[in-house]
Amino acid sequence: MFREKILDGTKTQTVREPRVYPIREGNTLYLWWKSRTKDREFLGQTRAVRVRRMHYHDFWFDDEFARKDGFTDSERLRKFFGRDVTQIIEEEELHDPFEVIEWAYPLAPPAQGDWRRRFYRGTLIGSRSEPKA
Repeated sequence: MFREKILDGTKTQTVREPRVYPIREGNTLYLWWKSRTKDREFLGQTRAVRVRRMHYHDFWFDDEFARKDGFTDSERLRKFFGRDVTQIIEEEELHDPFEVIEWAYPLAPPAQGDWRRRFYRGTLIGSRSEPKA
């Protein structure tokens, strides 16, 4: 669902539960598709340009936020998170913290000799970077 949107630069952020060791602005990000499966693919690397703590109620009706995260609108985002407007949401769920991690585009391919290169499958859509054989 999100692979092409990451590669073409439509999806430039992700929403995650807070980490023990949080990602910080300027950190290198390694973007993977199906990372925990045998079909994993390394999409490219980039850097975190903005990291912020938000709560579900901050973005659950924000269509622009939803589009940056790869959804067509906030209704689809809510459904993805398992929270449809027809469902009763407990007040504490609205205040669950999330980290919103935004990254720079375009993505860079893995460097020559980088172990991730064997999981990289080709030219990045929308960039001029091509893998070397």
